[in-house]
Amino acid sequence: MNKGIDLLEKIQKYIGMICLSIFIVVVIIQIIARYMAVSVLWTEEIAVFSFVWAVFMGASMMVREEAHFSFDFLKTKLTGIKKHVLDLIIDLLMLGFTLYMLVYGKEIMVAFWNYNWYSLPDFKMGYVWAVIPISAAFMSIYKIEHIAARIIQMRGGK
Repeated sequence: MNKGIDLLEKIQKYIGMICLSIFIVVVIIQIIARYMAVSVLWTEEIAVFSFVWAVFMGASMMVREEAHFSFDFLKTKLTGIKKHVLDLIIDLLMLGFTLYMLVYGKEIMVAFWNYNWYSLPDFKMGYVWAVIPISAAFMSIYKIEHIAARIIQMRGGK
């Protein structure tokens, strides 16, 4: 199971790197165009939307690494089974949030699917909003992986 999840993370990492690369290239094009006093309208939308995708991919990878923002005051005070129980509760709460994000992110994506970009009307806004359910699905998988690992730890496994 871990190999499959590792593969998902690798795919996600490549998606994030591609989106961040697109963002950088488009921003450079914007800078050059402004310097040359040329109007390139499409660069702004692509820069924003590729950055949004990069951020959401990075956020879900941080969920896997458990490197996201957290308050660890209580966590540092606890040890043993109490710490594992707290971690399990946090994972279950986060799983609930990611599942909520998955369901309602899909609804948002469907609702905005047929809206067009301003500068590139052939592109649909649904592709932009698809990042929410996609990243939520990744986050949910990672949280399920963490929950399973915590249960195994609590039972005395490795």
